[in-house]
Amino acid sequence: MTLKNDKRNKFERMYTKKFEGLAAEHGIGIEYDEDRAALDYGLHLTITDEKDNPLEGVTSTRVWFQFKGKSLKTLTLERFNKSVEISEQVEIDHLRQWYRYAEPVYLTIYIEAVDRFYAIDVKQFIDDHWGASIFKDETFKLTKGKKGRGRQKKVTIKIPKTACVDEQFWERLSGHRSMRIDGASYRGVPLPHPYDFRMMIPIRIDPALYTGIIDDLLAAHRYKVKTTQDAYQLYPWSESAGDVLTLTTGVIYDPYEIIPYMTIEMILNEEGFRVDGQTFKIQGPCAVLVHSNVISRPDVNMLMELARVLEEQGIKYLLVFVNHFMLDQPIADEKAYNCFPEYSNIGGGTEVFCLPQHLEDLGRNILLATNIYLKYMERIPWLGEKLRQKLESGELRIVIP
Repeated sequence: MTLKNDKRNKFERMYTKKFEGLAAEHGIGIEYDEDRAALDYGLHLTITDEKDNPLEGVTSTRVWFQFKGKSLKTLTLERFNKSVEISEQVEIDHLRQWYRYAEPVYLTIYIEAVDRFYAIDVKQFIDDHWGASIFKDETFKLTKGKKGRGRQKKVTIKIPKTACVDEQFWERLSGHRSMRIDGASYRGVPLPHPYDFRMMIPIRIDPALYTGIIDDLLAAHRYKVKTTQDAYQLYPWSESAGDVLTLTTGVIYDPYEIIPYMTIEMILNEEGFRVDGQTFKIQGPCAVLVHSNVISRPDVNMLMELARVLEEQGIKYLLVFVNHFMLDQPIADEKAYNCFPEYSNIGGGTEVFCLPQHLEDLGRNILLATNIYLKYMERIPWLGEKLRQKLESGELRIVIP
């Protein structure tokens, strides 16, 4: 006689190894020595720049999976084809625990009838159905007619058949992010960096990179473009000089805040207090001018004409981004490009408000926008780092009298 085991163990081993084989192309597998966290498998995502590149990079993203499976006896091909979703009973306590985890967890079901996996983001599913009320027992009270006492132990999760684990699924996983929340914070909101949010960007940014940052900042404030205009007519010498400009009109739905660097008190008083600076908010219909490569200066008369056209269109805000400095930056050996006089006076009798945002002002917006900071943190230099480099190289010395 041999030792007998439940046939379900063999089925679980089979689909678990099958999934690990699929996942091996996309990351490094992670497993717990003991099954105590209600997580069957983890994947530390990797990436390769090119198909023929023999090297792969290890990303900062980890994703976790909890497996379920339906054998051919449990779900036949006929029944599967007739359904639009897959139903699975899941313990409520497990759902709660997965929702608590900082890293994403996917409930993953293998269907033997079609030899495919289907997976849903547990956090997204819970947000769509219960939100934080999942932690309240009254959310899952037993209904009349059901046997037993106390609260409901399990709930039925319905996974759509569109949630197939395919190449698009693996590509979407790279969009997940996680961060520590035990560090710096601003008004109770955790920040993913140690910088003072008044920190300045000390050198001009590559024009293409700058354009991407501004586009993402605007998207984060739900700026919806309606029209694209010719920005180069505002800068008569731009085409020969090599300026890079874009001008659009649209609506910014969430308030975009500008706190001019010149209005901020940088030194703490005796009580550790400093004034944060004057805040300007732009919301609603507006025009957005992005000057990504700054070489020449605008024509004031053309700017005033633009203000009159904008007012006729019901637009009272012109938001200008300038990839340059308002003040000289001796640490970075950068001379100032202060276009504040040209833009701040374009109203010319109109009600159009314009406040250009130079690099001194932009750092705050990036440092307080967590997703944008994380996306660009390896490519944006900060003043603190520049100072440290100059001190270490001996270019800059601190003299104590």
